[in-house]
Amino acid sequence: MRFGVPPSSPLLLIILLHKPDLSVDATYVPPGYACVWHDEFGGDEGQRQPPAGVDEASWTFQELAVNNEAQVYTTRLCTTRPRDRNTCVANGRLRLRARPEAVDCARPDAACAPHFGQKFHATARYSSARLMTKHKVHFHDGYLEFRVKLPDADRAGPPQSGLWPAVWMLGENISEGPPPGDVAWPACGEIDVMEWASAGGVSKQGWNALWLGPGGTNACGAWPQGGNAACGPCPTVGRECVGADTVGPRHQMTGWRGFDHHGWHTYGLLWENQGPKAVGRVVYFIDGVKMGVLHLGPEQGAFKHDMFLTINLALGGTLGGPVQITDWEHATLDVDYVRWYRKGVVDACGLPEGDERVDPRRGML
Repeated sequence: MRFGVPPSSPLLLIILLHKPDLSVDATYVPPGYACVWHDEFGGDEGQRQPPAGVDEASWTFQELAVNNEAQVYTTRLCTTRPRDRNTCVANGRLRLRARPEAVDCARPDAACAPHFGQKFHATARYSSARLMTKHKVHFHDGYLEFRVKLPDADRAGPPQSGLWPAVWMLGENISEGPPPGDVAWPACGEIDVMEWASAGGVSKQGWNALWLGPGGTNACGAWPQGGNAACGPCPTVGRECVGADTVGPRHQMTGWRGFDHHGWHTYGLLWENQGPKAVGRVVYFIDGVKMGVLHLGPEQGAFKHDMFLTINLALGGTLGGPVQITDWEHATLDVDYVRWYRKGVVDACGLPEGDERVDPRRGML
């Protein structure tokens, strides 16, 4: 989600792929893992739950000016600002909504989100929302899963240009956001689990990148500890993504053009971390399909520490492209649930039976 030339110190890992299966509505929890934190956003999706705010014990609003994005993030909730809301928990889902409007953060009624002393938009032509769990929900391993509906998913045809949502993770020690934090991006580590954009009215899911130093290695670049960082679209063998175009020694991808962004999709990240000196790995899944595997050696220290979640809906910018939205009703990002599981622990969530179905394809791990 963050882009630019990183400093000489590594590390940024960005991986993000998609193999859609619109018929799937299930969780894919690995055997032996139990839920340690979750947000169901009011319960099962589509049950007409009344509007509510976000759980402030888990989530913090944040404004941050990066990537040439065109929006300003606000704290406007549907419970207090129903006419110009940007965030709402209702009907069993979290909804982030982008809006076309002139925003001046010097006005108290603008309700711009806190920037915590970082670079921010003083004014903007659009508003939206960004939520983070820094210092509230953070872990150093486990299985993360969430179910989302992308912007324009309910509109027929291609998406409108200018949309850029993401669900991703940053190191708990990052200097941005609420203090404390003293490590600059990207040395804090970043993992993008879901990132999609619609520049030029083309649906693109992707932008795999491994930043390893000045200039980095972009788009499925070679990872020194091995594994694969497969790019899509690609053929599947046993429901595993195994192919990609290559340029020299590295894979290349600037986005999965033509990805079917309609309907709901379930994203999963398995993060195995046995300590700073051990070799761990991250495994990416979308709708139950294994999309990529990367091994994390001692050199990848940024991914051996606690990381927190961020959910945001950006407009324009480096990947979103020109904002050419005429139907703002569908300029939304919906999240059905977010769940974090860890191995060998006691369940702390008490989810109803059937909400933690183990998928037989876990044997591929």
